[in-house]
Amino acid sequence: SDSASTHASLANAVRLTGIMQGYFLSFTDFAVREDTWGVPSYASLADAYRATGIYASTYATLGDTYKEWQKLRDPTVDWLNTVPAAAAIRSNTNPLIAGCDARLGELQGITDGVNSLQSALDGLSPLEGYADRYSAFAADILGGVDSDSLVWWRRKAAYFDTSGALAYGNRKAAYDHATTLLEGTSAGAEPLVYYPAESVVEYNALRAEISADRKALAGVLDAMAASSEATRADADFAASTANIQKTVDALDQLTAQSGESLAKANSRILQANLAKQEADLRYSQALVAMNQNNFQLARDNIQRAREKYNLSLSWQESAALRAESDRKLEKIGSDITRIENETVVREVRALISSGKNFYYQGNIDQAEQVFNQAKTRWSVTNPDSPNAEVTNWLDIIKTALSMKTGRTIPVSDPLYPQMSQLLNAVNTEYATGAAYMKAGKQTEALAVLNDAKSKLQQLKLVYPLNQDAGLLTLMIDKLIDPAAFNESFRQRLDAIRADYKTKKQDSYSELLDLYQMNPSYPGIKTLLYDVEIYLGIRIPPPDPAAIKRSDQLTASAKKIYDGNAQSQFAQARLQLEEAIKLNPDNQAAILLIDRIATASGGSGTAVLSGADEQKYQQAVQELQKGNTINASALVEQLLLNPKNRNSSKILDLKKRIDSLL
Repeated sequence: SDSASTHASLANAVRLTGIMQGYFLSFTDFAVREDTWGVPSYASLADAYRATGIYASTYATLGDTYKEWQKLRDPTVDWLNTVPAAAAIRSNTNPLIAGCDARLGELQGITDGVNSLQSALDGLSPLEGYADRYSAFAADILGGVDSDSLVWWRRKAAYFDTSGALAYGNRKAAYDHATTLLEGTSAGAEPLVYYPAESVVEYNALRAEISADRKALAGVLDAMAASSEATRADADFAASTANIQKTVDALDQLTAQSGESLAKANSRILQANLAKQEADLRYSQALVAMNQNNFQLARDNIQRAREKYNLSLSWQESAALRAESDRKLEKIGSDITRIENETVVREVRALISSGKNFYYQGNIDQAEQVFNQAKTRWSVTNPDSPNAEVTNWLDIIKTALSMKTGRTIPVSDPLYPQMSQLLNAVNTEYATGAAYMKAGKQTEALAVLNDAKSKLQQLKLVYPLNQDAGLLTLMIDKLIDPAAFNESFRQRLDAIRADYKTKKQDSYSELLDLYQMNPSYPGIKTLLYDVEIYLGIRIPPPDPAAIKRSDQLTASAKKIYDGNAQSQFAQARLQLEEAIKLNPDNQAAILLIDRIATASGGSGTAVLSGADEQKYQQAVQELQKGNTINASALVEQLLLNPKNRNSSKILDLKKRIDSLL
């Protein structure tokens, strides 16, 4: 019965029966039968009854532990739910299992004691059936003990079956979490981040727990193997034991898997460390290059450092490394921009002076090259604020070049060889015609010169403003009829005076030919000056009012600079740019604008943060895949950060993307 009271009552009845049987035998007159039984045998049997009765009494008291083994029927309740699974399978930490083991020990003690008494009686005389009765009496007791022992063994096996499975579930969950750290985790649509170092800590802790779990379960299996043959043959007990062995095997497999994962994690940590070491080296090299004023090399090295730090972070995410690398790379990037900007300001000023000299000398192409060089150099540290002087001069040069477009034939022109050959022929014919004129052979001269003019007309059909053709035509006309040429020269100048505001390029081109033909002709130099002033090719001298206004603007900007009001430096620069435009010779304004540009330190961004560099690379990849819209969206996200608006690489990428949209 499962009733504790019934169990105790039956056991107590057995105990009392044994004691009374012992007393009965003690008070029997065994002297009469001494010749048959023998006193020693009779006394031994009586003692065995009494001792067995005591064992029965002890067995009866075990019924008080009925509630404890009743709890073990379901090992998922009570104590098991209040402790970690690790402790659940370590029997020395569970009072229920400790009690179970104590009960099994006590039951085994009863079994051993009764069996010992039984063995002691085996060699005695039959005692007229009393020994057989005792054996039946002892068998009844042992049967109850064996039955109760099997119940305890079943409960214990079931407990470790369930608690072991729960423990394995927890270990598997811990393994899965560590593996997630190793293989990457993400928040929403963000790229995966990896935590191999953190996974190593979890794997090592897991392996220690698995080792303790396995040791505990192995001890349980050893204890199960030491149970009685009847217990081991029980179907329920055998099933639980088999499940415990499966849990041990699963833990062994988890140990092997975690070992492989540990090796993988350590490999990734090594890769991250190698990348970080190279990043640190590149950072040190950038510092050296900056101190040596090798700014391009310094920028290249901090870009490589950024890439290697990002590579390290791709192997092993580290909030500390991410923040530290962003901080120190931004710092050195700002230092490079600031120090280089001082050099840039000086170099650009020298280029402006050189470009102006080339322009004033009439070498417009060379001037354009110099000012473009100044523009490029300035943009290195000031990508978002073009140099107004350089821009103004490039506009002047652009106008001058547009007015002179078509006056020369570039070498790259497909007709260049043919036109050059034609001009060479005309020059030869002109020389021949001049020789004929000098020799008095006018007919021959006119024939040759008219043929030359015919060739020039062919060239002018393609290049109507060509200066070589225009000048040769004037020279031929003068050689043929000097008087008519002089009158034509005057008339053409008068026409230019009347038309240059409406026929800008044609009038200017013809005026250049006439000026080259006769630069001393009365009024031609003044006319050329006026035309170039009107076209914007020549800068007029400032009038007194412009000079005065230029000085006022300079004084206002100087007040801002002297007060170190850096928030107003942009305003001061605008004032100085206007002052220089009003009076290009305002040296005070030129000096002050360079000082402000130097003090501002430049606005270029030398290196992006780790996260922004990663997003920039994503944008590049999207563009390479043809996903222009996605690339544009990523660039716009980057530009939301004010610091990124000064990054030349982002601005260049935006230009490429915009050209495709």
